[in-house]
Amino acid sequence: MASKLGLILTFAFAVQILCFMGDLTCLQGLVGRLDSFAIAIGKRIAKDGGLTARAINEARVNYGFVVRSLSGGAAEIGALYRYEVSCRYVPISFIEPFTVTLTRSTVIGYIE
Repeated sequence: MASKLGLILTFAFAVQILCFMGDLTCLQGLVGRLDSFAIAIGKRIAKDGGLTARAINEARVNYGFVVRSLSGGAAEIGALYRYEVSCRYVPISFIEPFTVTLTRSTVIGYIE
């Protein structure tokens, strides 16, 4: 009887560990996609002279990412432009959903 109870408890803990490992794998993929997109949008911001409404809409519609400017005022050539890219993540395990955010910066006019 004790061995059967131990086996049942082992399966319960094993399922939780597998869910946690699945969450870590999914988060690693999400952060990789966010980082790749942040690099691409940084090049576009540097080329366009700032974050445009078209770039924000394309990020939301095509990828489900939210792009937001952290720099205030008009962007000048040579100025440092800060922005963030974020996405909401709903985990497999019993944790509440949360937002993964990357903050990046680029120099306006650096890439032509």
